[in-house]
Amino acid sequence: MIVSCDNFFDHLDEMEDIFKNIPLYTKEEIMKQLNHKHEYWPGQRSEFLNLDKNTKPLFFLFLKEFNHKLGHIFPHDKKYNLRLSIHLRLDEDEKKDFIHRDDDGEDGTDYSMVVNLSKTNLKSGTAFYDNDNNEILNAKFVQNRAVLFKSGILHSAYGHHGKDINDGRLTMNAFFTFVK
Repeated sequence: MIVSCDNFFDHLDEMEDIFKNIPLYTKEEIMKQLNHKHEYWPGQRSEFLNLDKNTKPLFFLFLKEFNHKLGHIFPHDKKYNLRLSIHLRLDEDEKKDFIHRDDDGEDGTDYSMVVNLSKTNLKSGTAFYDNDNNEILNAKFVQNRAVLFKSGILHSAYGHHGKDINDGRLTMNAFFTFVK
């Protein structure tokens, strides 16, 4: 299952500077300084938004928008844990990206979601693949588009662009794990 929702945040244009001012770290910095394990992504990411008092309001805003616009996707009796962060990928990160599943590893992620925060770039997006790595769907990078998908689907970001946070590929990444 792959679902997209345009205009995910009601007032994204008024929040752009907020997203750009969240501290970002390389995967090495996150593993060392923030004690995360098994980080394999290219680019830079923030700490989980719910763990910092300065970004916690964004975490709750995300939940409000998600429940209002896409929450019906999940069964009403399912509770979940949510990991939510900001992710920046630049030109230099394009060759480092790869096709993968988000349910690999010990966290057992059930659903993943990407919200495109930076300006629309139709040469960028998220591609989805079958088990033979044939592209089956392409979700173009349209600003404020959210793409929700089962974490076991093969996918890859592509079209990383820009030299810094002002013109790079900035997304909000969400990982939902159902409570057993």
